[in-house]
Amino acid sequence: MQRLRSGCKINVFLHVLGRRPDGYHELFSLFLPLDAPFDEMIVREKQGKGFHFRCNVPGIDPEKNTVAKAWRLYGEATGFTPALDVELVKGVPHGAGLGGGSADAAEMLLFLERRNPRPAGRETLHSLAARIGADVPFFLEKRPCLVEGIGEKLTPLPPESPWLAPLVGAWGVLVCPAVHVDTAWAYAGSEDAIRQALVERYPRDSFQLATKNAAWIDCQTAAEAYSQFDASL
Repeated sequence: MQRLRSGCKINVFLHVLGRRPDGYHELFSLFLPLDAPFDEMIVREKQGKGFHFRCNVPGIDPEKNTVAKAWRLYGEATGFTPALDVELVKGVPHGAGLGGGSADAAEMLLFLERRNPRPAGRETLHSLAARIGADVPFFLEKRPCLVEGIGEKLTPLPPESPWLAPLVGAWGVLVCPAVHVDTAWAYAGSEDAIRQALVERYPRDSFQLATKNAAWIDCQTAAEAYSQFDASL
């Protein structure tokens, strides 16, 4: 039996840059890893085949979750599929934007990589992580990173990086209310907020005209959208 601990992350800042044709949102952010709160996975290797998963938090599908997906994709890529019984004890609030599920998946990938007699290698791990979820590659790094794309483009930052300078000596309080926020809903809401700001500022007929050329939806702020919206009229 092994106990695997996976932490979480915060976004020091987050710019949602727009939605891609595949439905994912491009972003630019600074991710900072946290050791706590954390999830713990109790992993037992068993006889036979297959993967059995259970969790102390209701509502997490035992077959369709990030940990099970990590085990399945790693097995498909490498042929290494040890029979496992996994108990997940959630300490990271579910749906709080802290990346708990992504961290769990990354920890499972790393566990399998350590156990595999023929490790897949860093490049394969990162490729598999990106297929599981946008935040999963970050948790393979476990250090501050600038994040671009949908979360898969990482630039690890050394301690002396100017991006981290404002955080030196800083303290923070992480508040986690009992509210579940769906990531797709939140990202879509950033677009809705810009649309609403434009509706309130411009006549309805001009808003309808300009939506035919919707490049302004990629703007980071309503102020920037105003400028591009004017140009599209």
